[in-house]
Amino acid sequence: MLSEVVNRGNETSPGTFNIGTSTTNPQGDGFLENQGLTLAFIGWQADLVAPASNPGLITMSAPIAHFRGGKTITGVVRSEWTVSTPTGAPGTQNILAESSSNTPGYASVTTSNAGLTLTQRVHQDDPKVPIPNSQWAFADCTSTPFPGVPNPQKVCLQNGFDTNHIYELVYTAKDPIVMGRGLAALRDVSAFFHNAAMDDNGTPNPLVGQIAHTILRGDSQSGRLLRTFLNLGFNEDESGQQVFEGMHPHIGSVRNYINVRFSQPGRLAGTQHTEQQYPGPDSPLTYQPTFDPLTNETSGILDRCTKSGTCPKIVHTMSDIEYWEASGRGDTTDPLGRRDLRIPDNVRIYQFSSNQHGGFSPVAPLPTSTGICEQLPDANTYTYNIYGRY
Repeated sequence: MLSEVVNRGNETSPGTFNIGTSTTNPQGDGFLENQGLTLAFIGWQADLVAPASNPGLITMSAPIAHFRGGKTITGVVRSEWTVSTPTGAPGTQNILAESSSNTPGYASVTTSNAGLTLTQRVHQDDPKVPIPNSQWAFADCTSTPFPGVPNPQKVCLQNGFDTNHIYELVYTAKDPIVMGRGLAALRDVSAFFHNAAMDDNGTPNPLVGQIAHTILRGDSQSGRLLRTFLNLGFNEDESGQQVFEGMHPHIGSVRNYINVRFSQPGRLAGTQHTEQQYPGPDSPLTYQPTFDPLTNETSGILDRCTKSGTCPKIVHTMSDIEYWEASGRGDTTDPLGRRDLRIPDNVRIYQFSSNQHGGFSPVAPLPTSTGICEQLPDANTYTYNIYGRY
């Protein structure tokens, strides 16, 4: 069984491995299925809302955390975003970073911006320039002139958001979601299909006795979550058995900041130009125990599964983007970048040299523009063994 950690609610494995997939032919040439694989797509991101344009988004539900007695939990949240196209004036932006598509974000405790600061800067390390509070509001201005319709999950900027600035807002939010349940969902759904005769409600397992081996795969955001899954010891089920025998984290070089209060798992984690204050690229990044002189701690992603004897075989694949922009070198070198490290015997790490984060479709026309990047993308695909199959 190949279980996929879906990316922002979307399946990626068929389109990566099967050739010729489309909305009318989701299996394409059926490469994965022809290998004898059962495919399972598991929702884990509890802050997603399926839009009308994509009702098939794979999500999950999780409760809102409260203090004992039901009292509302509040806390400080930092949001950072850029926009790829100017919004016009006025402009409206979800209160959460733009990388978290289909996510409304944690609501502000108030629609008043008194005492709060929205800033803008051109580069990550530039001074943060405050935007006057009279020029922005917690509001939706998409159909109403500034200051718009009050909305605790949106920010309206009177002069609009442009593509040349990083915007940052620090505010007090309420109602954190118990996001870490997504890790338990990945574990329990796969363990059920692999080992159980029925679930806790007596519903029979339709795959009972049919699954010989289990593999977990994730792309980008979900590849980062896969590494967090390992780091927090979730490859051991409630009975102490190993859940996944193999794992394939793809283009996910760091970890996903999920098992914390006010988690925002859709956000990027420390790219070259943005989100460098958002956790994820902190230690441990290596699979094996490595000393970090900044924290004075020695740890590795495989520490817990090594202790419980539940570590899988791992094939980790990265593009150049992970090394240049997403702390990928931290997976294979010591924290100061002084030397290469010996990779554990159960781990293989491969780089797709000169390739971009998203790869390229083997059947798409060659690119004619740069899109959001400065250079043209590499037209080579990293779809598995495409040339050997034809």
